[in-house]
Amino acid sequence: DVGVYTAFPLSTFPGEVQEVGRHPVRVAVHEHPHPLVEAVRTRFQAATPDPQNLVHPVWDETPTLTVAVGAASVPRALRFLDALVKAVERVGGWVDVKKVTHGRGRETEAVFCGDGVPLRLRERYRQVKIPPDKQTKGMWGSRFEYLLTGEFILDAGHSYSDQYGKDGKHAGPLEGQLNRILTRLVEAVGKERAVRRRQKADRRRWEEEERIRRAQVERERAERARMEKLLADAEAWRRANDLRAYIEVEEKRAADRGQPTDASPELAEWLPWAREQADRLDPVSDTLDRLLSDPQS
Repeated sequence: DVGVYTAFPLSTFPGEVQEVGRHPVRVAVHEHPHPLVEAVRTRFQAATPDPQNLVHPVWDETPTLTVAVGAASVPRALRFLDALVKAVERVGGWVDVKKVTHGRGRETEAVFCGDGVPLRLRERYRQVKIPPDKQTKGMWGSRFEYLLTGEFILDAGHSYSDQYGKDGKHAGPLEGQLNRILTRLVEAVGKERAVRRRQKADRRRWEEEERIRRAQVERERAERARMEKLLADAEAWRRANDLRAYIEVEEKRAADRGQPTDASPELAEWLPWAREQADRLDPVSDTLDRLLSDPQS
């Protein structure tokens, strides 16, 4: 049990009791707020309301928690966040703030055993249509106004449906739900870890399938290369044999004319040169191996 920590609105001072539905809430004031909460308090001072009348801590290099509430609800938000962060730490977790590429560039996480889930504290508002005769004209005009309800919701930040807790008529204020909130945070971390484990397994399976596919592609490429070399060697062998047959015909013609090889310097030079060219073409010729191994040949 992390204990019950209760806090409520700006108009309430230490010792006062404020009625919230059927649940009286006594305000608790901490003299030593958590550093993350102190950073939020400091950066709330420069905040201005957005179009929904919510204020956000001004972002800078100092980590600040993700919170969006009405200006009047800031004290309560600070006290609740202080209780939440300290409760998370008491059960062995911690609250972290990291940079992200979406939203306002930062995200708050509750971390347990190295795995975290995002969280955000926000105040619910109602969208009310402004009567046509009272609507503001021009580019920045609006057909709606936003009324803050004072009701707090702790959700996953990126999703309005993933809620860890909220003020309710039967559940009471958020401050009285810390145990339930911690349980839901731990469960959410477990689900997130299971998702990451499944994604990691899917990634390993994809990498293995990709390795097999690449290996198959490489085998097919090597097989095509072998086949192309075989055909090229067969063609070279045929051409080399055609050359040898032609050389024999020329040598026989010279002999038939009664022209010995040694009696014709041109023929005596041409015959060995022509045979060497045939051997160069022949992929099974020992002469080709000798020529390839001796660059001076």
